[in-house]
Amino acid sequence: MVTIRLIGEAGRRFGRKFQLAIKTPAEGLRALMLQIPGLRKYLLESGDKGVAWKVITDHSPEGIDEEQLLWPISQRLVLAPVPVGRGGVGKIVAGVALVAASIFIPGAAAIGFG
Repeated sequence: MVTIRLIGEAGRRFGRKFQLAIKTPAEGLRALMLQIPGLRKYLLESGDKGVAWKVITDHSPEGIDEEQLLWPISQRLVLAPVPVGRGGVGKIVAGVALVAASIFIPGAAAIGFG
C-alpha cells in the first residue's frame, strides 16, 4: 500500500491522506481522479491559477519530473502545490501533465479501473 498525501488547498478540498495499492505515481493519480469528483478538473485548472505541482516519492524527496511519473514507488507519494516561477524548489510538474500521465499509463486496466 502506498500512502498518498495532498498538501495545501487540494488536501483541504479533497482529503489529505489516502492509502492505495499502486505501483507508479501515474497509477496513483489515475486512481485518485477516478475516486474523487472534481480532482481532475482542479489539477487541469491549477496552471491557470499560477500553480504547478511538486511530486515527491519515497525515492525522490526533491521531486520527480513527468518521465518519472511512470517509475515504481513503494511507500509514499506527496502532491504539493508550488507557485509557478518560484526558483529553487526542485522539479515541478504542470497539472495538465499529471492528468495526461495518468490517462496514458500502460496497463491501466490491470488496476481495475479500465
